[in-house]
Amino acid sequence: MLFFTGAWGESFDRLWGAFLIEEIHFPDVWGLTPATWISVITAGVALLSLVSTEIAKRRIDRLGHSAVAGTLLGVTALIAVGVLLMASARGFAMAIGAYLLVQVLRPVAYPLVTGWIVSRVDSRVRATSLAARDMFDSGGQIIGGPAVGWIGLVGTIRTALFAGALVLLPAIALLIAATRRAPAAHPDAHPAAHPNALPAALPDEPAEENAATGDEAPPAEEAPPVGPNHREGSR
Repeated sequence: MLFFTGAWGESFDRLWGAFLIEEIHFPDVWGLTPATWISVITAGVALLSLVSTEIAKRRIDRLGHSAVAGTLLGVTALIAVGVLLMASARGFAMAIGAYLLVQVLRPVAYPLVTGWIVSRVDSRVRATSLAARDMFDSGGQIIGGPAVGWIGLVGTIRTALFAGALVLLPAIALLIAATRRAPAAHPDAHPAAHPNALPAALPDEPAEENAATGDEAPPAEEAPPVGPNHREGSR
């Protein structure tokens, strides 16, 4: 999954500015240059990212670590939708709106992946798993980024953006598979390992066992009476 998101991210970072400058064009407002426009957009992304990361954090705090995979799937799918909207945009407003959607969600994805790894991987191999995360992400950037950029060279930047959105489809498919496997790891699937599981009845506790099955316990044998006549007979 990280390989494909890395391949898309590298290409998108190289293409979005050229797409806005060459195919969309910035409006002539207050004499702002393209460099100023990009600075203003970047500042807006930084502010909106604070809101999106806080919303994701509160969702995970409310639903627990089991919601990480589903949240990551939703974020990745929305990013793909945003890229498709941006690539199909013909006007400045739609292109900027789609770009803001993509860039606001990107800072949410990386912490979710890290939290997912930490919560599901044994502590003895956690450092190795985090290193593998960075390796696959870098591999996607090295291999997939230039490949998508080459499409922009031989074709158009708009076509390259569409190709980048298609690169995210395998990542979405892998996340769907991960969310379907997630319930199998729920502690309720293994009652003996659940902290609140009740112990089974022991063989030497017939009363509790009979209570569980609904049978009545056999009456206890009465002790022989001990009285004056009994003592005289014993003499």
